[in-house]
Amino acid sequence: MEKIRAAIDLGSNTTKLLVAEVGRGGALGRTLTERVLPTRSGKGIGASSSLREDAMARTIAVLAELAAEARGLGASEVRCGATSAIRDADNREAFLERVRRETGLEVAILSGAEEARYGFLGAVAGGVAGTGAQAGGTGRTRPGARLLVLDVGGGSAQFTVGAGAAIQWSRSYKLGAVRLTERFLSTAPTPPADRTRLEAHVRRVLAAGPFRSVPRGAPLLLVGGTAVTLAQVATGGALFAAKTRAVRPATGGPVEVRRAFVEELLERLHGMSVEERRGVPGMDPARADIIVSGLTVLAFSLAGLGVERVGVSLTGLRHGIAAAATWPPRAR
Repeated sequence: MEKIRAAIDLGSNTTKLLVAEVGRGGALGRTLTERVLPTRSGKGIGASSSLREDAMARTIAVLAELAAEARGLGASEVRCGATSAIRDADNREAFLERVRRETGLEVAILSGAEEARYGFLGAVAGGVAGTGAQAGGTGRTRPGARLLVLDVGGGSAQFTVGAGAAIQWSRSYKLGAVRLTERFLSTAPTPPADRTRLEAHVRRVLAAGPFRSVPRGAPLLLVGGTAVTLAQVATGGALFAAKTRAVRPATGGPVEVRRAFVEELLERLHGMSVEERRGVPGMDPARADIIVSGLTVLAFSLAGLGVERVGVSLTGLRHGIAAAATWPPRAR
């Protein structure tokens, strides 16, 4: 018998809710609602190791709202996983206690490996047939085939290789869009010196990390807010219900995007103010100030892996959390 389960992805830039029917073995059934709200819990992570008071208050208010909505829809369990900004904060325990006291939620802080695993499982849950090319090729995938998933979040980026539900290799790097923006970009349009520093850092981390060690030959699938915003812009804003906070994908599988489009879009956005970026059809207004950093990681990753076209999954971490057989991921 199916039960209703809620999963909250407490990210460094946004907080996302999924409420869905879950069947035997964690198979995701009918989606009751999805919400994506800007909370920027990681605001200031580029300059401080502590969560800011305004970011904590804003995030807790949204968590209370989402938890109440999930329970109102009949969720028998509300799972919540926190990622890079919370994981790296030296005041995380005080924040978790406030969340517990004010919302009733028990938040699991995901390690980099766990974040990669659940993101991978969530991407697979959304279907992978027809995803983008292998490094240096243009192959297609089939369910259960070996896959490389790249998730660029607000605080970190995860590279994960697996097949089906089995994770074979994963690494997490501090290449999140919020983190990079706060560290390297002072204003928009992007000053040339800022761009040079950002690109040099991203190239250096990728060259020393995933480009050196990622297993080759697996088709690449993108997940996460940067990638979904990319897909939304690539389709002219056609993927989700316009001007609502409810996310309703119009397609059941990945959206294919060419690397040339990613690079052209990135070049355009570098030359725009934040307000001009918000006017781009399909752009998430809450992501306009950090999109350049996120797309830089995506564009450089595609180039370094030799990928000409790639699939963007509309499912991700929250779907993996909802589908997991056990929760929390490890004893606390």
